Amino acid sequence: MAEETAQATETTETPTVETPTEQPTILETTTEPVAAVSPEPVSEPAQEAQSTEPESTTEPEPESTEPEPDARVVPKPSEYELPEGLPDNIRIFAHEHEFTQDQLNASLGFFSQYMQANEEQYTQARRELGQAVVKSWGAEANTNKALALQATQLLNEEIPGFSDYVKKTGVIDDPYVIQALHVVGKWGQEGGFITTGIPRPPGEKSVADAMYGDSHPQK
Repeated sequence: MAEETAQATETTETPTVETPTEQPTILETTTEPVAAVSPEPVSEPAQEAQSTEPESTTEPEPESTEPEPDARVVPKPSEYELPEGLPDNIRIFAHEHEFTQDQLNASLGFFSQYMQANEEQYTQARRELGQAVVKSWGAEANTNKALALQATQLLNEEIPGFSDYVKKTGVIDDPYVIQALHVVGKWGQEGGFITTGIPRPPGEKSVADAMYGDSHPQK
């Protein structure tokens, strides 16, 4: 037994002392967790994995050509939708200023409301000026208004649709239009080219009588 142990010690001491270059044989004991795994070689591949992960995520981003659902899209000039009647150069303006369709719609809606409010203010101001003209006529206001209305009927015979136009558009409330129609109606008083039931003050001659006298064509 003593001889066997002596031989065993000799065999174990021989590779470790005489052949130090045979250290790779330690790989045979890799089943032991402590001896087989060292901290340094484990940490290095982990760092390499972390360095490669962001590269894989950044590569596909420039490859995507389709816009995201919430992306801001500026249409081409021909792709803008406009309400009927608006000029096409609005499309060019919107594209040059990078308007989206929603921004263009909002701008047109705001501008339309502004124009409508401005038109209402102008119409009201024009009507007030026309009322001031009628008020300046004093006691003859009703007579002069009747003459102006009859003048619209006469002009409507020569210009079909004239009477409806000045009423629907409100032009008839314009102070200059009121005075012009009154003048036309006054020219056509008794003896002129309009026969009306409006009496003329005694001694007052019509424009036609002043121009033609006794040689008036209707006499």
